[in-house]
Amino acid sequence: MKKMKKIFTTLLCSVVMVFLASSAFGFSLGGYLGPVEFKYDNWEDITMPASAPGINLADGVEDNWGVTRVSTIWSNPLVGSSQLLWYHGKGGEELTGVFGCIDIDRVVVTASGFELDSVSGFMDFYLNPVGSFAETVGRAGRIGSPCTLGYQGITNVAAGSQFMALQFVPGINPALPLITVDGDVDIMTVPGSGDAAAYLAVTDPTIGYGWMFDGDGYLGGLADFYLKNSFMPYSDQTKWHNWSHDPVVGDAVPEPATMLLLGTGLIGLAGFGRKKFFKKA
Repeated sequence: MKKMKKIFTTLLCSVVMVFLASSAFGFSLGGYLGPVEFKYDNWEDITMPASAPGINLADGVEDNWGVTRVSTIWSNPLVGSSQLLWYHGKGGEELTGVFGCIDIDRVVVTASGFELDSVSGFMDFYLNPVGSFAETVGRAGRIGSPCTLGYQGITNVAAGSQFMALQFVPGINPALPLITVDGDVDIMTVPGSGDAAAYLAVTDPTIGYGWMFDGDGYLGGLADFYLKNSFMPYSDQTKWHNWSHDPVVGDAVPEPATMLLLGTGLIGLAGFGRKKFFKKA
């Protein structure tokens, strides 16, 4: 009995150590698991294809990129009892990201403006010391060539680390199976406005905290987040074209390493107890 208790205590300590190691950067949702909502500010640059309007415009060249800063993360976004889980500045942290490599494929004129649909696209988030990023730097903050997803104060912060890697995935418009970003622009409003929607998937759960949001909750397991935003022109067009402030919805899930260790340990304990029982008998 004493030996079994000692083994269980050792196992429990191991689980705690794995959990603490995974939280080395300080980011935490307080142990919450379930639906989450990221609220963010978004600044972006967009280049309309020279042949627009039209369809099949994608040419492998980036037309849309930008940066984003998460302001808060909330629980239970769909049931009306949300709890604040994380906020900008908590523990001295800020969560910012770069997205790009979005290739416009369709520009179709409508009664109020035009449809704007794109293919491909990636987004990388970074956990950095608060104050590292400033959107006022504008396009000039881009580091590297298009599709490299580099930005001053986000990807080049020595004290920071990559938080999560995402990819825009098809499925947002069943009628257009290759489209990853489904947008509409309304030129009848003053100023002009628009909205867009997309699905995103964690590309590598071993990068940063990707495992925490690799919930496969959308598109039958093919996507981890649903994004929908409403955008408008940015106040200084020399820096950014559009600005938006909207949520991204996903799920927080258990850490695979911790669950595997716990599961394996409990199975081992069950086997140990059974062995001792039969030995006694």
